[in-house]
Amino acid sequence: PEFNEPRGLTGGVFEHLMNDIESAKTGFIAVWNKFNEEFDVLHSLNMNKMHSLEKNDPLCAWLIDNRSSLLVRDMAKNPEFDGRFYSARSFIASPFIHDSEVFGFIFLGNPHTKKAFNYSHMILLSAVCNQLAARLRDIEEKTEDACRKRLAQIRF
Repeated sequence: PEFNEPRGLTGGVFEHLMNDIESAKTGFIAVWNKFNEEFDVLHSLNMNKMHSLEKNDPLCAWLIDNRSSLLVRDMAKNPEFDGRFYSARSFIASPFIHDSEVFGFIFLGNPHTKKAFNYSHMILLSAVCNQLAARLRDIEEKTEDACRKRLAQIRF
């Protein structure tokens, strides 16, 4: 994959996470789309095809409000997340944060096993999301700079 553009970078990271965290049987990466004001699902594995999530989806709302990782050890104790395309017996999710704004997240789930994830998994996912957030912002800034330079050249 091309790691200098968002889709390639997130795809490579997602593939590694799904391989490295053995209890993850389903998952997806979603990134904020400021044009349609939804989280676009860029990559997913073993899930119903969903292309976007609204800000008021329970998972998105939780991540935006708390700006931290979420560990759900048993869906039965968290019914607000049940009945969604991402519903799983247990799951972890962690946001991408820049300037205190959530602009994406990674979700990893296990549809069959409760307590499939532990705090170590959550800390690993959080660390990966922090690094990925910084790199995605760096890519975005470089892309915007290149666009500004092209625009300035066209004007002269």
